[in-house]
Amino acid sequence: MTDLSATVQPAAAARYNLPFNPSFETDLTGWAATAATVTRQTSDAFGGSASARLVANGTGRARLASDPVYGITVQPGTTYTLSAYFKVTTALSQPYSLGVEMYDNFTAWTFLADAWAASTVQAVTSGWVRRSVTFTTPPDCTKVIVYAPIAAASSANSTDTVWVDAVLLEEGATAQEYFDTYVPPCGPSVRLNVTGAPNVPASAYTSLFSTTDGWSTDTSNTTCTTVKARLNFAATTNIAWQASGDFRAIKRTVSGLASGSVYRYRAVLGTYYDARVRLAVYNGATLVASTSYVKASVDGDQVSLSVDFTAPAASVTIKMEMIQYVYTLNQRAYALVSAATVDYVGGWQGTTIYRTDANGSSVVVREDLGGQDTPAGVMQVTDWEAALYGDVQYVVVDGSGGTASATVPAGTFDPTTTRPVIELPLRATPSGNLVAPAPAVRPALITDYSENAQTNGTKHQVIGRPDPLVNPGPLSTRNGTFTCLLEDYAAARGFREFLGDGDLAMLRQAGFPGLDMYFTVDSVQINPEADSEHGRYFGAVVTYSEVARP
Repeated sequence: MTDLSATVQPAAAARYNLPFNPSFETDLTGWAATAATVTRQTSDAFGGSASARLVANGTGRARLASDPVYGITVQPGTTYTLSAYFKVTTALSQPYSLGVEMYDNFTAWTFLADAWAASTVQAVTSGWVRRSVTFTTPPDCTKVIVYAPIAAASSANSTDTVWVDAVLLEEGATAQEYFDTYVPPCGPSVRLNVTGAPNVPASAYTSLFSTTDGWSTDTSNTTCTTVKARLNFAATTNIAWQASGDFRAIKRTVSGLASGSVYRYRAVLGTYYDARVRLAVYNGATLVASTSYVKASVDGDQVSLSVDFTAPAASVTIKMEMIQYVYTLNQRAYALVSAATVDYVGGWQGTTIYRTDANGSSVVVREDLGGQDTPAGVMQVTDWEAALYGDVQYVVVDGSGGTASATVPAGTFDPTTTRPVIELPLRATPSGNLVAPAPAVRPALITDYSENAQTNGTKHQVIGRPDPLVNPGPLSTRNGTFTCLLEDYAAARGFREFLGDGDLAMLRQAGFPGLDMYFTVDSVQINPEADSEHGRYFGAVVTYSEVARP
């Protein structure tokens, strides 16, 4: 049974997450600890594959600061919200929270104000918890330092341990959904939620819960130059380490997979005596995907690992591999598996979504990908091109033949266009501790994309759509040309150079449903134009290929 709901999402400006390296995915660059040590952890994360762990050393007020040398650039007199996710596994000696210090600039470093979250962490948390604080910068403030986390006071305690991940600092008075660095602007759109549990072939997913059944030892891994070891999952017998030539993995073949679909391999393991473990997926001798080698912080503690992989064939070999970093003979160790699973997570591979606009034209919004549906869950699809000037009808057909429908009523949008902008949206991504606005050019005129144009049902030549407000055709498939008129040859040549670096470009009609197009530039040709209505211009003829939203 499948269900469908549809809601209109308003136009949104670009979003910028200001801290550098806010989720510690590759390293700890841009962060510095005081009265504590900080390490990057891959065994646990709120999102992505890594987090940071702060351990107090008892020499002062333990804290982790973002960009403590140059600060984070902000705008004076502007409201921001700072948030982060924290995790505590052992009760802390005092409260920890997050906050900011505000300064005039990075030269004088005159302190102006600070702001601290009222809600703290101290007791053991149930998973990851979010804390936030909203503040307004003083009129002469241009820099802030973010602390996440920070202890309430100086302390001699040397065991307080706090995990932190997904630090978000952006303009606005509320903590919104986390993102890493940049979310591009968009016009109004329709958010579709598909829910249910369609009929799924049993082979679409495989669950392995036995710690022994079907597993065998593996001797094919000969590249390990450190001490090799057997893996023992019985938890009753310790196996002695060997200097060389012994097993360092067990394996199992998983069949019935859909080639090209995404799966998740998960296991919970316990390690002893400096043993490192990882999960790996192989197609024959070729490594498809793996986790990093990790170990439990305390002997016998559990380590949860997961790795997503795209099935290269109908079957793969999954392995649990273990190495020891310290070369010590006859040391006894084992890894204990408490659960191991391979689950299908590709999601709704056999589901199609259709849209019918008010003028009766129909288009496939989301195509059947030729795979299998997830056994249950929720799929979200955003339709960026819906014409919201009349009722819009959606129908979803899942892989089992089940259908559901939803209607979005007409909106109240002004159907009059303004002069559009050609923008390089990804150039606005924060670099270091700065955020520059996205480079943009507003041509004097884009042919067939004039100011004050009204919807009329005729073909819209700029982007090859039958109507600028009713836009049939799947995303990311259009290509063609459009001409931008520039004031003189120098402006036209500058426009060609602007688009000449291969950056993702955007044709943006702010606040307008369906008229944001992302594209790559194949070529730009400059031609003189004699236009009696607009005077003499130079035309830059852009040959483009549409691409998906970043």
